[in-house]
Amino acid sequence: HPLVAAALGVTLLLAAWGARVGARLSAGDRRAASWYLLNGTIIKAVMDGLHVRVPALEVTYSMADRRFAAGCAESDGSAAACAVTQLELFVMAPMCVLLFAAYLKRWRCRDALELVLCTLQVGGTVAFAGPQVFIGLKDVWRGWELTLESVAYFWFAFAFCMPLWVVVPLALGARAWRRLDVALARTEAHVRDAKAE
Repeated sequence: HPLVAAALGVTLLLAAWGARVGARLSAGDRRAASWYLLNGTIIKAVMDGLHVRVPALEVTYSMADRRFAAGCAESDGSAAACAVTQLELFVMAPMCVLLFAAYLKRWRCRDALELVLCTLQVGGTVAFAGPQVFIGLKDVWRGWELTLESVAYFWFAFAFCMPLWVVVPLALGARAWRRLDVALARTEAHVRDAKAE
C-alpha cells in the first residue's frame, strides 16, 4: 500500500539522517530517539492513525479489537478508541518525529516536549486499554486456548504492547523530568546569585 511504502521511506530517510547526525548521542539517547522515530512514522501514524486507509490493517484491527469492527460512531467504546487513534495520528505522531529531531539536534526544548509527549502516550494508552479492563476485555479477549489468533491479537497486541506503551513513556518521561528538575535548580541558583550581587 502506498501509505505504508511512504511511511517506510520516510522512516529510512530519517534513520539515515539520524545515523549521521546522532553518532555523538549516548546509547540511551539513541534508543530514545529510535523509539520516537518508529512511534512517529510507523506506529502512531500508519498502524494506529491511518489503519482505516490501509485495507489489510483495517481488517487486522477489526479482528484484534471488536471496537474497530463496529465503526467509530457505533458505540461509545468505538468512538473513544477512534478518538485515541486520531490523537495519535494528528498530535502524537508529529510530536514523535519532532522529538526525534530534538534528540539529534540537542534542542533545549527536548525535555519539556518529551514530558508532554510521554504524558499523552500514557494517557492515550490508558484511555484506549483501560475501558477494556473494566468491562472484562469483551472486545479483545480471545480465550485461554493458544491459537495464532489469540497469541497475535490478544497476548501480543493487547497484553504485551499496551503495558509497553505505559512503561517506556513512564521511564522516558521520568528521565526528562529529572533533567528538567536539574535545569530548573540551576536557573534558580543563578537567579539567587544575581539577586545577591
